[in-house]
Amino acid sequence: MVGSERIPMEASLFGALVITNLCNVGSRFADSPFPSRLAGSPEANITLCIEELVTAIVNSLQNFEDLLADYAPARLYYSSLGAESMTDEARVFFSSTRLLLSNATA
Repeated sequence: MVGSERIPMEASLFGALVITNLCNVGSRFADSPFPSRLAGSPEANITLCIEELVTAIVNSLQNFEDLLADYAPARLYYSSLGAESMTDEARVFFSSTRLLLSNATA
């Protein structure tokens, strides 16, 4: 999903219940601030992963209204992003890079 975070981001802003797993960006709140995360991975056990996904989908459909409130932090997080937050992210990145470079040359 790297580089395509916009799809679940926009889906959550429009009221979708996004389901992901813990691999790659799914494990970071900043990239994927969704409460529904599958514990399994298709690489480890595809059958178990499919069963877990089906259970999550059925639960989402049966309890949509109750679960929707759990996605408020994701919607709030995404709706707060803009030019200022991008500037802050760039500042943190460059500060970290500067620190890494100074430690590497020391």
